[in-house]
Amino acid sequence: MKIDVLSIPDEGKEIDYQEDPLALQLSPELELKGEVRIRGFLYKTGKTIIVKGIIEAEPHLECGRCSSFFFLPLSFEFDQLFVPKSPQRPVFHKTRDEKKGNRHPKTGKSELSEPESGDEEGIDPFNENWYEGSSLSLDEMIREQVLLALPMRPLCTPECKGLCPVCKKNLNLTICDCPKEVEEKFNMMKNLFNQKMKGDKGE
Repeated sequence: MKIDVLSIPDEGKEIDYQEDPLALQLSPELELKGEVRIRGFLYKTGKTIIVKGIIEAEPHLECGRCSSFFFLPLSFEFDQLFVPKSPQRPVFHKTRDEKKGNRHPKTGKSELSEPESGDEEGIDPFNENWYEGSSLSLDEMIREQVLLALPMRPLCTPECKGLCPVCKKNLNLTICDCPKEVEEKFNMMKNLFNQKMKGDKGE
């Protein structure tokens, strides 16, 4: 979605729309159920545009325990800045009032403004995006936020029983006849391996 920066009023602008995953150019291996929904609020401070809100998506993932595929509803917040793409652009800093928790009078959200003398705390560069001219596109930011929100080891359910280590049957769907002592021995070796990995990482 493209937004005309000049059309954003002083009191800010609310957004609520759905985006086709194909338009966002997500990974071709990533399938989503339906569209991606974006709800949020934009407001200006100087030439900087602050965008805060919630992204909802439902990716098709493979369970890290039982290897079955499922759709995982995701709903997560984002808080991003958009600054003009110019080599001479000023660096914006948090004000002392904002450090103390002051909020935007209309939205209840934190404000950013130009630096005060002696203020050296800058904006987190990982939350900074660019726009050119008077047109601002949210697509790249949304794409990055969706990919970052994907779990490293997704589970179809928190109680997923996984696969039998011997016969590889899905224990959520059936009860296997494998000897319990073999399964217990496998689980013991697995636990020892996990403990060793944590020790090597200093956890």
